[in-house]
Parts: sequence; structure tokens; C-alpha cells
Amino acid sequence: MTNSRFFNPTIALLVSVFLVAGMFGLAISRETPVGTLKGRITALESGAPIEVAVSIRRAGVPEEYRTYRQAEAVGGNFVFNRVPTGTYLLQARSHWRPCPPIKVTIEEGKTETVNVELAPGPPRLDLYVHQHIFTPDERAQVICQGYVESGTLYVCLYRVDLDELFAKSGGNLYALIGVKPGRWFDRRFVDLSQRPALKLAHAFSSPITRRETEGNFTRRINLPHLGPGVYVMSVSADGVQEIDWVMVTSLGLITKSVGQQILGFVVDLKTGEAVGGANVKVYDGVEALASGKTDSDGLVDLRIPVRHGSYDRK
Repeated sequence: MTNSRFFNPTIALLVSVFLVAGMFGLAISRETPVGTLKGRITALESGAPIEVAVSIRRAGVPEEYRTYRQAEAVGGNFVFNRVPTGTYLLQARSHWRPCPPIKVTIEEGKTETVNVELAPGPPRLDLYVHQHIFTPDERAQVICQGYVESGTLYVCLYRVDLDELFAKSGGNLYALIGVKPGRWFDRRFVDLSQRPALKLAHAFSSPITRRETEGNFTRRINLPHLGPGVYVMSVSADGVQEIDWVMVTSLGLITKSVGQQILGFVVDLKTGEAVGGANVKVYDGVEALASGKTDSDGLVDLRIPVRHGSYDRK
């Protein structure tokens, strides 16, 4: 039989309660104080909600030690729960609208509300030509992305004078339109209408019918039916311009060379059949080295003059 002097259920229960309460109090004292951060991202000019990623990081932390928390502004609204107290930098990650870091302070048990209005960024256009060469029966398409206030894109297509392209620019299209090597950015300021080797073939407008919440757009542009040739295309709006090129041809050229001899084979790109009567020229820079016409089998045999130094065959 147990001696009651050594075991008292009431005393044991009281001891257990005190131990649990002490451990609970210790856990509370060690818990990190936290608060909540929420807000809304909108467009400055319209007040419309903008759906972008929003990030926060502690202020004053060296770059190599920074950690970020990220949330999506769904319908323009974002929230960060259980944020440890302290000072943070908040930033909306917009590709088209600048947003410098905003300093916010999180206090224990409180909700900090930050509403951010994003101003429009500078106008910008990006032109994507995924296929540069088309046959005459194909309809060429390009894609333009960007951010402009205007609701319309203006498209111009200039046909390139091929004799000028090779005789004066050595086949270098960038040199023909006046863009220096390594300065492709200059294309935004080139006035193609002032280039003698370019003749305006088509000019039309393409409306911007749909925009994302940030105000940016993606527009597929169908080009008009084009005859055979090389074309330089410009897309412009709000004082900015993008330039690219397309070629329309039914011919393909295969070459083999040995020493000073070049054998060319011209085929129809659609059927693969040989093409007779096609004119073929070989250039070294702006100098024509050889020329000939394909026979009924689509072949042409060209002889390059013996010369000192090296050259590029085009």
C-alpha cells in the first residue's frame, strides 16, 4: 500500500500546472514579435489596380546578406503576414513602371498599410521578328511589345535597292540604313525616309486593342502581301521607333567552293526543284568578283580571280 505521506495527488497536480505555465510563459517570451503589412498597387494616371510582384527586405542589410519575401498583388492588393518587427524596404516589381524602394516600419501586433501609385515609365517598343525569310505566298507576321500612351502603332515598310546594298554597303544592311557597328541602339533615331536606297512600299497603322494591367501591350502585326525583295520595317509611336527586316523570295542558294572555284545551286524553296536562269553574283565587300546565270539544272560555275589577301564571299 502506498504511503500518503509520500504521494499526494493534489500536490502533484499543482506542480504540473505550475510547470506547464512556466514553460508556456517562457515560449511566449522567446517568440519573435511580428506585425502585418498590406497595401494596394495602382496606376497613377487612372487609379486602376496593377497586378505585379511585391517584395520586402530588411533595411540596412548588406547586399550579400539580403533576403527577400515576395507576394503577388492580386487585383492590386497584397499582404505580408507575420512580418518580424523592424524597418523594411518595399518595392513593386514592375517591368514598365519604375518603383523606387519605399521604407516601412513594422510594429508588434499592428497592421501597416502602404498604397503605392506607379507612374508611367518612358515609352518603349520591342520588335520581334521570329522568321525573317518568307516565300511570296506566305503572309509575314511580326510581334511588337512595349509601353506607349498612344493607342496606335505606325508601320512603314521600305523596299531595299539591292544594287545599292551590295555596290555601296557590301551587303551590310545596317551600314545601308546608317547604323554604326556596335550602335544598334541608334536605330531608334534613324529616319528611313531619308535613305536613298530605301523606297517606301507600304505604310499603315495598327491599333493597340488590349493592354495588361501595367498598361503594356503585345500586338501581332500582319504585314501586307509583299513582292520578292528585301524590306526594312519600322514600327513607331510616341517618338520611339524599332527597326527590323524581312526578305521575300522563292529562291534558295547552296554553294560549295574549292580554291578559286564556287559551284552554286539555286532551288525553289517551296518545291525543291532546280531553278534555271537565276542571276548569281559574288562580292568581296563592295566589289563584284564574279557573276553568272544558272543552267537548266540550276547550277552555276563561278571562277574567282586570283588575288592577294583574303576576302568574304557573299
